[in-house]
Amino acid sequence: MITRDLGDAGPPEGPPILFRWSLWWNIAPHVGWLVLWPLMALKENRRRGACWIFAPVLIEIALVTWLDRAWLGGWLAVPGGSVIVAMAALLLLAERLPRRPAWRKGGAAALVWMGLSIPVLAFNSGASGFSSFMGEMLPVALAGLVFLLAWIMASRRCRAHPGVGRLALWLLLWVPVFMIAVVLALILVFTGGFWGRGDMQFLPVLLFGSALWGGGLGLVVWLILAPFLLLCSRHPVYGSRIRNIINPTHEPGEAP
Repeated sequence: MITRDLGDAGPPEGPPILFRWSLWWNIAPHVGWLVLWPLMALKENRRRGACWIFAPVLIEIALVTWLDRAWLGGWLAVPGGSVIVAMAALLLLAERLPRRPAWRKGGAAALVWMGLSIPVLAFNSGASGFSSFMGEMLPVALAGLVFLLAWIMASRRCRAHPGVGRLALWLLLWVPVFMIAVVLALILVFTGGFWGRGDMQFLPVLLFGSALWGGGLGLVVWLILAPFLLLCSRHPVYGSRIRNIINPTHEPGEAP
């Protein structure tokens, strides 16, 4: 019931207003990870220990949701959850990626990333609408682009000595670097009209702020990837898969 003292203009209390919130509004953003279950039916995933992939998925989704509600005001949960599911899907499908050439492997990885991100975002769009879906699609696509570029550069550095620890360190460098480049490119594109008119006095500040923002986002993406890298360093199934992605001469069935 809305209450407002209107003085002599009318009664202070208006008629009661009832809002009915569907259960879907509460559960939709948190069940997108269910799209991973069909991948568990694949032959290479019907083995002991493959279900450990759900440990980082569920822990990270719960953590991202809590951080989003407590500190971040609702901007991280949906794109963050999509990135989590996409990374898990890449590990589940790693043995089916083309081994050579690199551009085919990267293209297949990009298709997996976007193909699994879209259903997760669709779960949320059922509660928030199509405009929310399109708004969330851009950061997820950019995160996928940054991840793939960083992965290519880090893998090249680790090809001679493929190790999860080395890969994690190189990703810590390249993910923020590429995220800064993407953010700067977007800023320059969307504000190009100002520079065309000669309004250049705010450009250094804008570039500095964009670099800080891009570096921060890159660190967030790396932190999302870190638990999966930890799983790969401890579990023989996923350790073998990530080494096969880094070094195509590695046999997928080998233990790390």
